[in-house]
Amino acid sequence: MHIHKKEGNIVVSDLSLDHLCFRSRQKTIELEGVVDFPVRVAYTDIGEGEPLVLLHGIPTWSYLYNDVIPELAKHYRVIAPDRTPSG
Repeated sequence: MHIHKKEGNIVVSDLSLDHLCFRSRQKTIELEGVVDFPVRVAYTDIGEGEPLVLLHGIPTWSYLYNDVIPELAKHYRVIAPDRTPSG
């Protein structure tokens, strides 16, 4: 069940607000030399310790791990990139 909230003239679901919050915490990096043009990759990088990289399948994005990242970040440095062009 998704709860909808009215913000001004726009009705937004809790799920879309959660997506916006997740996206706002992401960082981006621009990669050059991979293809003929620069590629921007969004990623989450949180926590400390041994790195743990979470890779999603296609056609999903790193938000797939939204519920587990906070718990994993208590023990690891969690890195979750959005694989282009799916994320």
